This record gives sequence, C-alpha cells and structure tokens, in this order.
Amino acid sequence: MHSVVVVNANENENDFDREHFSSVRFDGMTPETRAARALTNLLTMAAVRVLLDQMTGTRHRSPMAPKLIDYLQTTPLRNNAETWLAGLMEHEELDYRLVAVRVIEIRKVLAETEEGFDYDWMAAMARDGVTEDNMELSRELLSASLFGESERG
Repeated sequence: MHSVVVVNANENENDFDREHFSSVRFDGMTPETRAARALTNLLTMAAVRVLLDQMTGTRHRSPMAPKLIDYLQTTPLRNNAETWLAGLMEHEELDYRLVAVRVIEIRKVLAETEEGFDYDWMAAMARDGVTEDNMELSRELLSASLFGESERG
C-alpha cells in the first residue's frame, strides 16, 4: 500500500511554490526522488536492451544473450535496478558479473550523454502526456456530470 504524507505544508492553500511541494512524500520520498529512481530503473532497462541488441547483432552473437534472457525471465528487472544489478554481480558465473559491469557502463552513457538519452524530449513528451490525460479525464468527468454514468461511453 502506498502512502502520501504532507509535512510542513504551508497554511496558505493558494501557495504552490517549490517549498510547498518539496514537503510532499510518497512512501517517504519526494516526487523528485521517486522520479529519479524510476528514471534509474528505466535507464537500466534500456541498457539491458542495448546490451542484448549488441549480443545478438549480425556480426557477433554472444552465447551470453540467451543466458541473460533466461536470467531476466527468472529474475525480472522491475522496480529496483540496484537490487537486480547486485544480484547479477553476485552470480556465481563470471560471465554474468561481466554482463552486470557492461550494463553499468551502458547505463552511465545513457545517463550522461545527450546521444544516450534525450531528457528534453522526455520532458516534452511527459508534459504532452499530462496535457492529453488531463483533457481526457476532464472530458470524462464533464460527460459523467452532464449525462450520468449510464450514458457515458
């Protein structure tokens, strides 16, 4: 179960400054911390995808590719990239530990270079998504208010 806690909230309800929002916590984390963690997980998933593409390329097919796919099926990469990578680093076979190092290297390139990950594009896409979602939800609410639940569709 997720919890939202507001601590030290401003008494002025119309004051929506950064200080106010920095007091909001989701499961003990600020929204920025949650977003950073989600982005770290995403970058790790992207790094694994890049590595698998490299391992299964036309010039070189690594025998590790099917092993990594099997590992992903038995140990899915979900909400905690650090734990997943730590498990890979602790694997008894050296090849798995080397794959973990390669994932870390690729993830670093994705995180630190403009060619690796376009943060501006991501932010624009997120803003567009929020705008579209808000419009759709507003339409649904208006429709439900005007026509009642049974006539929505």
